[in-house]
Amino acid sequence: GEDIEMEMVGGYVPRDYQVPIVQHIFDNAPTAIVPAQTGQGKGLMSLFAAQRVGKRFGAMCASKYTVKWYKELSETVVGINTETCIILSGTKELLKAYNREKDFRSKGESTGVICYIFSLETLNSFIKRFIFKKEYVEGLNPFDLFQTLGLGYLIKDEVHELFHQLFKVEVYTHCKRVCALSATIEDRKDAFKERMYHLI
Repeated sequence: GEDIEMEMVGGYVPRDYQVPIVQHIFDNAPTAIVPAQTGQGKGLMSLFAAQRVGKRFGAMCASKYTVKWYKELSETVVGINTETCIILSGTKELLKAYNREKDFRSKGESTGVICYIFSLETLNSFIKRFIFKKEYVEGLNPFDLFQTLGLGYLIKDEVHELFHQLFKVEVYTHCKRVCALSATIEDRKDAFKERMYHLI
């Protein structure tokens, strides 16, 4: 991942009960699970971990949460704007970001992006197009997407939702560090879903 310097607004630091969870996220590469309850600040804890990792990061969520993530980032992280935090909603936006990163890197320059926010539906659509060779762009495949975008850390929000899409994205992509967030990462009424949660 590309190195970034990340400063929290107002020098904000984790609360006492959040400190061991942030440490858990940092220590448990490649994948840390954070099944914290609503209201405990799962998103904030994942951002404190991002600050410690010091790499460009991605936030992956259902499309209905992308604006919420942008708002939280802009209120929490210094220097977040539409140039440094880009929402990738739609395959065209994904391809545009991919080509822009390749172009800048070929010149030895950085785009200055701190974070990409991915719509899970967009990533799933991109993978389906790759599998079925629809609108496939030569040299672009899901296996090196995150590396080309310079991501060293990925936050996956509400991982119990759109679970089949999430599973597919997990199979086709790779990031060195992943943090999975959910207040409900179990389903005791559905043995199959419970087994899949544990598997992923």
